[in-house]
Amino acid sequence: MQEVQHNMTEKIHEIRFCNEDEYHLLIDFLDKHWKKDHIFTRDKTLLDWQHLDQDKSRYNFVVAYNQASKEFDALLGFIPSSQYDQTLKQYNELWLAIWKVKEGKESTVSGLQLLFYLNSKLKPSTICSIGITDNVKEIYDALKYKRGDLTHYFIASEERKSIISKISPRKLIKSPKNDYIIKEISYDTEQYDFDHIIESTNDSIVKSSTYIKNKFIDHPTYTYKLFGIFLHDELTSFFIARNIEVGKETCMRIVDYYGTFIDESLYDEYQMLLQQNEAEYIDLLCHIPDDSSLIKMGFLKKEKEDIIPEYFEPFVQKNVTIDFAYKSKKEIRIFKADSDQDRPSQTLSRVS
Repeated sequence: MQEVQHNMTEKIHEIRFCNEDEYHLLIDFLDKHWKKDHIFTRDKTLLDWQHLDQDKSRYNFVVAYNQASKEFDALLGFIPSSQYDQTLKQYNELWLAIWKVKEGKESTVSGLQLLFYLNSKLKPSTICSIGITDNVKEIYDALKYKRGDLTHYFIASEERKSIISKISPRKLIKSPKNDYIIKEISYDTEQYDFDHIIESTNDSIVKSSTYIKNKFIDHPTYTYKLFGIFLHDELTSFFIARNIEVGKETCMRIVDYYGTFIDESLYDEYQMLLQQNEAEYIDLLCHIPDDSSLIKMGFLKKEKEDIIPEYFEPFVQKNVTIDFAYKSKKEIRIFKADSDQDRPSQTLSRVS
């Protein structure tokens, strides 16, 4: 019976990549079967920036094309790191995105078929997914992916009230003053050797200064800021963040980090950063093998009594757990901007 079902699927469905000229089939599926009025159905520029392959011949979605109805019955999105820098293609690392099969008895295709097709065609060395839903967790477990959830770290402003968040008071241990400073920097590869710091970063998906430019500096909607951590005028690490506004209030979110975490307190420097940006708190969602240095820098882990929102478009003042799964020969660090997790869901114009 299973063999008959498989043969029927093969005859009805064509499992393949989404052609560039099938844009309308793609957004029709997203609108009807993923989320009504999804941002990709309203902002082709954002969709193309994230998913139109560099050769412009396909969208980076595996689809199940129904040859009878001439529609898609399932799709699996993916984002290669090389989407933002073609020289990274040699590392063959990618992130999974939207994964959906049309619901209903008439559907004879499985989501696994799409994943198997993707693996057979691209043979990624590292494959990761963030924001996975409950119904696919067992699949990742069966395929022996490593699973977990992103840990939420933060530093709250000492000067501003908790309005966006609800952070429980706790005693902070102040560390002695040191010579590290944090300051906003421009994307200037002649002044700063970003690639040297990126290459020295352990446990990371391979990235580059070109990746940073194309993914963050030239983002079609969001405005990101680069902040450097300096010791005696030498750039030791840097991170990428953006301001998020809720009414008249602002918070800051670190979405990517390069270099080592500092084994010294930067608490006072982060307080100055919050003051300069008139922000209530700065947070960081990530998975890192060892967070001891991050804690030493001054970050706290979110506790059960804390509420630090995850959804801002629209704003929802509640905690949300972000699960991840990956398969790789190496342990990897995962940050909020990896995959499609730091993507607009409502905004159509460039925002800060």
